[in-house]
Parts: sequence; structure tokens; C-alpha cells
Amino acid sequence: MKRTLILVLALLSAGCTVAHVVDSWKAAGAKPFKRSNKRVVLVVANDPERRARAETKLAEEIKAVPLRSLFGDDELKDGVAVKARLLEQGFTELVVLRVEVETERSMRRLSVWKRWLTVGVPYASNTRLDLITSVYDIAEGDLVWQLESFSYDPSSVESLLEEHAKAGIERLKADGMLVD
Repeated sequence: MKRTLILVLALLSAGCTVAHVVDSWKAAGAKPFKRSNKRVVLVVANDPERRARAETKLAEEIKAVPLRSLFGDDELKDGVAVKARLLEQGFTELVVLRVEVETERSMRRLSVWKRWLTVGVPYASNTRLDLITSVYDIAEGDLVWQLESFSYDPSSVESLLEEHAKAGIERLKADGMLVD
């Protein structure tokens, strides 16, 4: 698979997004992805606007087709029919990106004299995006490869996905899963 999303660790340094792969996994006996394979992309996220932008960007990065461009919302409810139509159209891989957003609090390390007699401990909060990219064989429905990453306060969804895709490609190569 050309450009699979990779999990991103985004540290705010001049507003840049920096990709960091946490972990990847491949199934025993998994065959490498070929550039000629047809694949579809599905992003699972609560915000429909961000989901659409993410699917478009990811599909562009990995030379795939957004699943939602092939099916309406009602059609997507029937997995058996979706699978049949995808196989009829020659698709072999389904790339699913799940995005989970959470707010983390961390204690600020201050001198005891700066917080003397205050109520509570001062905290800083960061928004953390966890990205899990899974690649499935459409015919069998089996998980073939998976990547986990996360990012703190990315400067934009687009830059996060671009960095994730770049890091994913490198990890696919390292895992022996990408054939040119």
C-alpha cells in the first residue's frame, strides 16, 4: 500500500506537526501491498466536516478512493452489500483511519513559592489525537496491517494527515509491506 496513514506525535514547535509512529503490526503471512492494488479509505470520526476533509486528504496521499464517494450513508449500513460492490469494482484493500480526541491534563512544575497557599494545583491541558490506521483485505475481511500514532495539538488536520502518511510509508517499508 502506497501511503498508509501513520500515527503522529505532534509537539508544538513553531506551530509544526511532527509525525511519530508509536507501533505497527502485520498479520502472520501478510503479503506486501502493491502499488497497482485498488484501495478505498474510510475515516471514522465524529465531526462530519473534518471526516470528509480527512478522507479526501488521506485518499489523495495514498492514491485511493474515499469510500463515502462510492456509497450514500444509507448504503454504508449494509456491510455485505458494500463488500460485494467493492469486489465487483476491483477493490482489494480497505484503509480505515480511526481518530480519537481527548484532552489531557498535566501538572505544571512550578516552584512551591509561586503556588504558595493556593487552592489546587495548576494544570496545563493539551488536546491529544490518537490515530489508528488499519488495512483490511476486502475479500477475506481480515486485518492485514495496523499502525498507531498520536499527536498533540496539531497545527491542522491536513498537515497531521500528510505527516502521518509519510511516516506510514516509511513504516510500511520497514515492515516489508510495500512493493514498488
